[in-house]
Amino acid sequence: MRTQSPLSVIWSCEVVRQVALGLQHAHEQGLLHRDIKPPNIFVSPNPDFVNPHARILDFGLAHIAAESLSLNPVTQTGAVLGTPDYISPEQAMSATFADIRSDIFSLGCTMFQMLTDGVPFPGDNVMSKLMGRITTTPPSVSALRAEAHSDLDELVAKMLRTNPNDRPQTPVEIADELESLALKIRRHEARITKLSPRKLLPQSQSRLRRST
Repeated sequence: MRTQSPLSVIWSCEVVRQVALGLQHAHEQGLLHRDIKPPNIFVSPNPDFVNPHARILDFGLAHIAAESLSLNPVTQTGAVLGTPDYISPEQAMSATFADIRSDIFSLGCTMFQMLTDGVPFPGDNVMSKLMGRITTTPPSVSALRAEAHSDLDELVAKMLRTNPNDRPQTPVEIADELESLALKIRRHEARITKLSPRKLLPQSQSRLRRST
């Protein structure tokens, strides 16, 4: 993201789809990540050197949170575990409020940044970033990125809802939606790229592994 933005829309969506499937598996094992963000997504090329192969890194915070909350849930009330640009509103209030929908919010922040090269709730300090989750609505992805199909707007917006009940309830819902939209997203990106050519794909020919 630091050196190759803007990333291809279809490439970014495939990374997010794979991360969603990984979070679904973790969820089925009763595990939350609690710190989904670009540095914790490791991407390497598949053998064809075009399609990404995404892995989720650093489940350490998940284990730390689980252990600390189980040992002393009373003193942990109000504890903030996570990264301000990606943390969900409920997790910012207390780690005890976090569930799989908190990871979905963080994945939504990550997806927004991958597609637009900016965070959905910017601010000058931690408090302004956290307050922004309650007081502001991020711009649509397609308004910031012409190559992004408008159908992505609704998906990302749902992932970033303040109320966890208004978000997709499981990561597999995100993966299924991205899979169903893949052809539409690819065609739209190709059409816009023809109108305004520029480098969209990461340097997939490189055999070096990279993070998003």
